[in-house]
Amino acid sequence: MKESVTLEEEKKISENIYRNIIQTSTDGFLVVSAEGHILDVNDVYATMSGYSKAELLTMRIPQLEANETEDDTASHIKNIIESGWDRFESAHRRRDGSTLKVEISTTFIPELNKFVAFIRDITKRKERFEQLQTILDSLDCLVYVADLNSYELLFVNKYGRDIFGDIKGKICWKSLQSGQNGPCAFCTNEKLLDVEGNPVGPIVWEFQNTLNNEWYECRDQVIEWLDGQLVRMEIATNITQRKKAENNRKKIEEQLRQSHKMEALGTLAGGIAHDFNNLLNAIIVNSDLLLRDIPEKNTAYQNASEIKKAGKQASKLVRQILAFSRRTEQKRQPVQLQNIIKDVLKLLRSTLPTTIEIHQAIDTNCSAVIADKIQVHQVVMNLFTNASHAMLNEKGLLVIKLQEVDVDHNLSLLVEDLSQGKYVQLTVSDTGYGMDRETMERIFEPYFTTKNKVEGTGLGMATVHGIVKNHGGAISIKSELGKGTTVSIFFPVADTPVALSQPKEQKKELPKINARVLFVDDVEFNVQIGTHVCEHLGCQATGFTSSVEALASFRQAPDRFDIVITDQTMPELTGFDLAQELFKIRPDIPVIMVTGHSHTVDEKKAKEAGIKDFLMKPLDIDILAESITKVLF
Repeated sequence: MKESVTLEEEKKISENIYRNIIQTSTDGFLVVSAEGHILDVNDVYATMSGYSKAELLTMRIPQLEANETEDDTASHIKNIIESGWDRFESAHRRRDGSTLKVEISTTFIPELNKFVAFIRDITKRKERFEQLQTILDSLDCLVYVADLNSYELLFVNKYGRDIFGDIKGKICWKSLQSGQNGPCAFCTNEKLLDVEGNPVGPIVWEFQNTLNNEWYECRDQVIEWLDGQLVRMEIATNITQRKKAENNRKKIEEQLRQSHKMEALGTLAGGIAHDFNNLLNAIIVNSDLLLRDIPEKNTAYQNASEIKKAGKQASKLVRQILAFSRRTEQKRQPVQLQNIIKDVLKLLRSTLPTTIEIHQAIDTNCSAVIADKIQVHQVVMNLFTNASHAMLNEKGLLVIKLQEVDVDHNLSLLVEDLSQGKYVQLTVSDTGYGMDRETMERIFEPYFTTKNKVEGTGLGMATVHGIVKNHGGAISIKSELGKGTTVSIFFPVADTPVALSQPKEQKKELPKINARVLFVDDVEFNVQIGTHVCEHLGCQATGFTSSVEALASFRQAPDRFDIVITDQTMPELTGFDLAQELFKIRPDIPVIMVTGHSHTVDEKKAKEAGIKDFLMKPLDIDILAESITKVLF
């Protein structure tokens, strides 16, 4: 009997403890049979649901479920019985018909064939979360929350769902990136907590997403999630447009720097051309004078002729330098590409290593094209040097073909911007290292180059493209990495046949001109040569190396001179300014301006200002004689 009383007391004590626990709990408490009947309930849940305890004890769980059918609830109960435990969110229906959002933690006790469930009211929490989600879904940026340990995505806002799909519950590095075999190398998880596990504040960083190739600025920080655990929240703003703008700005800044470099180089080239022209002036004029004094059968005549010929070739080189520095107006005329190719190959051959073999297939009967000779020379030189550069470190073959082609409909479709008609086609092939697809797509971009800074500026192919297009032509490039490159240039044939044969230069009889000449140039030997030529023509010449002194002399005796020949680029007083001062003294004085280059005065501006003629250095005796005659008579 004593033992029986003791067991009864222990049972009462256990029941009291049990009652105290369920009645003092802040969560609702239910005991449910395997069939879903409510067997016990505490006051907290009764208050939550609005039902009395007596009413609840007559009800089954399906009657409380707001979103599940009878079959859904039965299936849910079966799953809990099999697993033994579960925690999930659900919605119960209150007595007044409103919805009670709950989080349920339930355990199945096989010995009693019953469920024990703690039910927490999360209605307010869900409402706050839904409000927060509404706010986050309205943001124009990606917001997601991921578990720090499992990397499971616990929340993804609408912006993220629209881009990456419904990825909640999936692993972040599998869903937000491509090609990952584990957590991303740039993951901030380990950086967001200190050694004691405390949050260290936000980390801001940038990256390019591998799924959509968009750029994002990310702000990562640790926050406390709904269940109290610490999680990583990331706010990623798309900055692709900003990145493109930054890249464009950098490109523009680089182009501006390159432009300044090219402008400085052009200024330097113009200065060199000016000084070189002075030397050529002496060479050409003196050789021309020799040719007029020496009989043609004399051996010295041939020598002087070669000197003049070399001087003329050098003057062409100067014109190319001036064209590069943009100091000469480009003039188009009938041009035979075969002659330009021949000249460039002569120049290039001496600079190429013997390991590069050159094969030519040049049709010497190709028609002429209407083009600027200097610019076409630049195109051919660029193509040849690019091809040779691709083969400098190994044996190679440079193949040059020139032929006249009749472009039909089919061929015009194969080459961009190539219309039907007759063209002269220049093809340059090399066996060098070739180009990949990415390089091919950028080959015509200004300042893009595969060479290092010492070897090139990146202007070559961009310049070629611009010149060819400007001449109504087209360009085609085929290349394969490791197998070389082939470039084809198409220049339209001149509409009408053009006779390009150059008559043999004949020695002209110089006219005798009785005139008084004031010759002005800041270089001493130019004055000597100029006055000597004028005297050779029968003129009386007075020379000055100072434009100020020349003006003073003219001011003292304006009628002493019949004509003024002046250089343009001079210190103190330029030729243009000198002419204006002379016109103030004597408006009818004829002025001929001579220049190697001038970025301030061209022929049009000079003649509009009253200057009678405009000649380019180096001087030619015949042209000078013709100019003086034209101006005076």
